[in-house]
Amino acid sequence: MTLPLLRMDATTGLPVRRPADDRAGQPLFVRAVSAAGRVVDGLLFVVSPGRAARRAYERQMFLAARGFDAADSSRLTQHRRNQTRDADSELNGKLGKLRNFAREEVRNNPIARNMKRTHGVNVVGDADVGQGITIDPAVRLPGSDEPDEAVNRALKRAWEYYRDRLEYRGRLGFADLLSVADGELVESGEVLAQLHSRPASGSDLPFSVEMLEADRLPMNADTVLGSTGVAYGVVVMTGADGRPQLDANGKPVEHYIKHGIEYDGNWQPVAYHLLEQHPGNDQILRPTLTTHRVAAGEVLHYFVAERSEQSRGVSHYIAALPMLADLRDLVSWELIAAKVQAIYGAHFSGAGPNNLAYTSPSTPKDSLGNEVSQLQPGTVTYGSEKVEFYQGARPGGTFLPFFQSLVRLCGAGFGIGYSSVAKDYSQGAYSALRQEDNEDERAYRRAQGLHARHFCRPVWARFVRACALKGIIDAREYARDPARFHRCEINCPGRKHINPLQEMTAEAVAVANGFKTLDEVINVSGMEPTDRLKSLAAYKAQAESSGLSLGWAVGKPKPGINNPVAANVAAQSPDAEPVEDLQPEVANV
Repeated sequence: MTLPLLRMDATTGLPVRRPADDRAGQPLFVRAVSAAGRVVDGLLFVVSPGRAARRAYERQMFLAARGFDAADSSRLTQHRRNQTRDADSELNGKLGKLRNFAREEVRNNPIARNMKRTHGVNVVGDADVGQGITIDPAVRLPGSDEPDEAVNRALKRAWEYYRDRLEYRGRLGFADLLSVADGELVESGEVLAQLHSRPASGSDLPFSVEMLEADRLPMNADTVLGSTGVAYGVVVMTGADGRPQLDANGKPVEHYIKHGIEYDGNWQPVAYHLLEQHPGNDQILRPTLTTHRVAAGEVLHYFVAERSEQSRGVSHYIAALPMLADLRDLVSWELIAAKVQAIYGAHFSGAGPNNLAYTSPSTPKDSLGNEVSQLQPGTVTYGSEKVEFYQGARPGGTFLPFFQSLVRLCGAGFGIGYSSVAKDYSQGAYSALRQEDNEDERAYRRAQGLHARHFCRPVWARFVRACALKGIIDAREYARDPARFHRCEINCPGRKHINPLQEMTAEAVAVANGFKTLDEVINVSGMEPTDRLKSLAAYKAQAESSGLSLGWAVGKPKPGINNPVAANVAAQSPDAEPVEDLQPEVANV
């Protein structure tokens, strides 16, 4: 058999491949339908060339899409979902199930529970014990960048007194509110709270915060919203007289309700339709799904947005939920296997009389009449003539590596590293663990920014307004320029040092040579640079007045940065050279 010669490229010396026919590999039915479509295009061209051109263009785009392997439809790709749906439609009928699934894993899966706890501890912390998100007033004098010390002192004193008296039911402090908010963000995927203009229990400040679960904001399109009877669609706004409101063009003003959120004609949220009762409250004899309308300015609702038109959030666990459930099953099966392996029994069998204990009339039976027995260590049953020994066998010695791989994948789906998920720091070198910690810190910073923007700042603004109403600050000045009084500094906790000596040495070199400012240095306490400098100055004055020899406070020479231990020894020697000579020289950059 003679094969045809291929044409060779004179430059590369390689054979030149002929262009493949796009239709050659298609099934006969597909080619027939495609040919029929081209005939329709030709006939349509006679009547409407524009429509024919659009059909031809769309066909080319379809064929181009099929040129990608990911867009092919075959037996191996049937599980892929190639639907074009918006972010909210993807969640129709599913958001509640995903939320309940995540809550189930947090309740009963130690890995999932630790992931939630680790996220909250690193993101929110607790300001009352020296590490946590704090808010400080930063009011400036009118027309100046100088701080308004009098107003700042008044607001700071009021905040220290009322911050743990803001929760609507009077049970939670501000740090607890942030902790609950972060837990909702992780578990439910969104934070929901209502701001009230009335005092909390045990407070006289006309402001309180009520934390709500995301279930109170209905998602399904068939949920009835309030007395309007509208669930998903258009609502015509009416005035106090019951007549429709008209816009500048004389048309009725229409609002849209989608998944419990009411939007105006520009799709800006104007109100939230919150359920009056939690849909899962079984303490109420006749629970209803009636909602009440709350203006958007009175509601805190935020989530991690992953798509541009997304209006509801999903749990952080979403990509890890099936694997977390598999982990629980795997551990249960391994425990059963270990129990079976622990069974080492003996059975005397034969043709003699049957004296087995499980033939007793009291032995339980299943629905098919089969006798049910239990495995117990050291079990011996009796027959006659012959004895047989039996012992269970476990699946194998690969359980731990496989388990660790699953835990690592769960952490990747959630967004934190394996070491933080499993609390196992033995599976990597120091550099790898340090890199993992740095990546986790950036993820925590993102969540801190979310809480700062969408929780702390709105709460602080309403708190300052309540202080003006109560007379803590000048109400007339506040009414003249509220934005000036709303200025604040939100301080988020930083991470602790992993290797204190090396890290603090590097930070000191960077600050001393201008590569970093003080606010860029690792911040464990969450204190602002200005407050930190004031605190250091106070310590220095106290040390000088007490006659204490603190090197940094009384201005004594500091040890060298490159070799602090040797510099310290040199400083202690009476005949040593000045310690300043041990400071490293920094080249001009």
